[in-house]
Amino acid sequence: NMSIQGQNIIFKNDINHSNPSQFNPFTIGQITDVNISATGIGIGPGLIAFSGADVYGVTGWDTPAVDLTAYLEFTLTPNAGFKINFTSQEFRCNLSGAPNLTPYVVRSSIDNYTSNIPFSQATFGAPTVVNLSGSSFQNVTTPITFRLYPFGGSGSTAFFSVNEFTFKGTVTQTLNVPTQEISSFNYYPNPVKEELSFSYEPGIETIIIYNLMGQMISSHKINATEGKIDVSSLEAATYLVKLISKNDAVKTVKIVKI
Repeated sequence: NMSIQGQNIIFKNDINHSNPSQFNPFTIGQITDVNISATGIGIGPGLIAFSGADVYGVTGWDTPAVDLTAYLEFTLTPNAGFKINFTSQEFRCNLSGAPNLTPYVVRSSIDNYTSNIPFSQATFGAPTVVNLSGSSFQNVTTPITFRLYPFGGSGSTAFFSVNEFTFKGTVTQTLNVPTQEISSFNYYPNPVKEELSFSYEPGIETIIIYNLMGQMISSHKINATEGKIDVSSLEAATYLVKLISKNDAVKTVKIVKI
């Protein structure tokens, strides 16, 4: 595989192995920025691993439209005290049994995989460049997952592969907020069954709830020093609750829903 060259690489893998798709996810040989962790490239339940050297390949993408269970995915998590500012994701892909420019879309956990992220691909041999310069991909402090959904294959045995991929951007420290300021964020009860209460004296702008995969469950505009959120409809599990304050402080805590 030819490496995609570029500055500010935060996560990449040239995918050099005798049969990468036997791993879900595949992490061998990946490189990450020292201040983030990454799961590797993985396969969703709607696709079938395809045996082949030096590519992460799948079959079963012959649905006429996007199948939300049929994806290749990548999850990046900044270390505590750090944030990711993305610029792009680049990958090279290959396929059999489909048009030269196969239909596929790229989505993210930021909006729970509902909207397509713009990308460009001049020719099939050229790398796909996914534009991650939008504001929603800046100042990322919690896990974020990107999914690539191929569809439109000519048959169940047609294969699609990612031959290499690179995420570009910067990883920087978050602004230091005085400890006493952050520690004054109160939330209760925990574990919680029906209603989560919280308060933060400088003022709360937004509360966002994520699952442990980094997928956003809900977002709540508060614009007050205290508030309550009904969590009775959430499944019993552990969740991340992210506070964004009026003074740009960010605090993420874990809650247990029972």
